[in-house]
Amino acid sequence: DGGVAALADAIRGGALPQLQTLYLYNNRVGSAGLAALVDALCASGCRLEKLYVDNNQVGEAGVAALVRAVEGGHLRSLRSLHLSGNPAPADLVQAAVQAVEGQAAGDAPRKRPAPQTRDIEAPPVD
Repeated sequence: DGGVAALADAIRGGALPQLQTLYLYNNRVGSAGLAALVDALCASGCRLEKLYVDNNQVGEAGVAALVRAVEGGHLRSLRSLHLSGNPAPADLVQAAVQAVEGQAAGDAPRKRPAPQTRDIEAPPVD
């Protein structure tokens, strides 16, 4: 999680204001790393649209931090979430997907995710 913590610090410091897509799959990201990243994204006002954290080591605490941020309205631009292949409980992963889908409910119709991928897609926020 050290590399993700450094990335989170850079985001929090305003180093990546135009960041829209972040690929972190297969990088051994754990719950602490994802929580730090989510915190930095919330603090920076970054308008991240796509987040890929497939096949990592994210557990319950990491996904719960993501759900809290989305439900708190802090990641309004997030439209694509990829969490497959992590040890987090399936119901919590589904809650994350539903939280992102819920915030996009007023947007145009979107492609429904395949349940095994735990992905969501929705149009960007204006």
